[in-house]
Amino acid sequence: MNTTENNNYEIEIDNYIKWFKEENSDEYGELKWLIDLLLNSKHKDNIIDVLKTTNEDYEDIRKNIEYMKSKTL
Repeated sequence: MNTTENNNYEIEIDNYIKWFKEENSDEYGELKWLIDLLLNSKHKDNIIDVLKTTNEDYEDIRKNIEYMKSKTL
């Protein structure tokens, strides 16, 4: 799907995001399902890069929080 085709779905994308944030009762399950779809698509390498980068950033943030907690005790 190219950028022009994506623009044709702008309203649907916006509504999906609103539903996800406001009414979805299983955010984890829905997001995992979407990630699994991407991992089984031609975008696999891109989503793996995103997951690795997010994990590295998350680990750095978690370590910094733990360090700051140890300094305040």
